[in-house]
Amino acid sequence: MKVIVLGASGQIGSAIRANLKKNHEVVGTSRKGAAELVQFDPFQDDWTTLGQADVIINAIGQISAARSSGFHKVHVALPERIITHRKLLGNPRIIQISGLGASAKHPVEFLRTKGIADDLLLQHPDTVVIRPSIVCTPRTMMVRKMLMLSNMARVSFGLLPVPKGFLDTRIQPIMIQDLVDTIEALLRPHEQRIVNAVGPDAITFRQLIALLSETRNQKLRLIEIPRAATDVAVRHFVSRAFPNVINSQQYDLLFEDNTADAGPIEELLGRPMTPTRPFFIEQF
Repeated sequence: MKVIVLGASGQIGSAIRANLKKNHEVVGTSRKGAAELVQFDPFQDDWTTLGQADVIINAIGQISAARSSGFHKVHVALPERIITHRKLLGNPRIIQISGLGASAKHPVEFLRTKGIADDLLLQHPDTVVIRPSIVCTPRTMMVRKMLMLSNMARVSFGLLPVPKGFLDTRIQPIMIQDLVDTIEALLRPHEQRIVNAVGPDAITFRQLIALLSETRNQKLRLIEIPRAATDVAVRHFVSRAFPNVINSQQYDLLFEDNTADAGPIEELLGRPMTPTRPFFIEQF
């Protein structure tokens, strides 16, 4: 089976390509090009250069909008181009990597534009949308943010100010191999057209920080700051001056549970999902 992976240089896209090429012919693309990848700009280049395929996987996405590539361009205009050029590619099955909680009515632009794209793609046959929670890849964003908190605590005598309501938000991370196995299972038509890709356990940020503290043998004292104060600080200062620390999209998502029933994906794979606690211990 020939598979095209758009965004094969990203953390998720590269893992998809590496795993699928064991059993399939895989064409991985990257806008800047890289070793073993096809340099391809989906907004400028000729799609016929990719050849015909059985499946096309869209693994392109972003959590921060750049001036040259806003959320609408990356999350909506690109799927529109996939649909437009689908016939040239031999009418491949489309697998869209979206995000858990994506909805065309979501207040956060990241998930709203993902939801708009999902709705657009699902109007067409032989299309499946995978909505993963946080994906556990080495040095993933969540790990980097947690380690950043640990480093901050080293110079603040263990004190960590956090926005009120953040600590009880629940996430349900999924191991990258489980996500890749899900994608491979969906290379062929399946009755599920929307798959929520989550791990077996929901975990609060309070529990994750406690695991960080335990793993690094570091006493952390959490001080909850009223949400109104952190809203002003993050939106008007931190996200602008230090976007690598946190941006407004990431901040808004801190207060919304990101969980789902793991039963359907376990039924699809025919096995339990892999626990993620060992991953975080190893990364911390």
